[in-house]
Amino acid sequence: MSEINEILKKVTASIEEATGKFNAKAEDALKEAQKVRQAVRRNKGCR
Repeated sequence: MSEINEILKKVTASIEEATGKFNAKAEDALKEAQKVRQAVRRNKGCR
């Protein structure tokens, strides 16, 4: 039973690490999208 618990702990740690990396990339993508939106708004104002 303790072997199963160790495996579950490792799997949980891996999932948490992957989730953290995914969230960081999602944050970066959101920031980039916001920058693009601001640039588009500025360009529309120049017409």
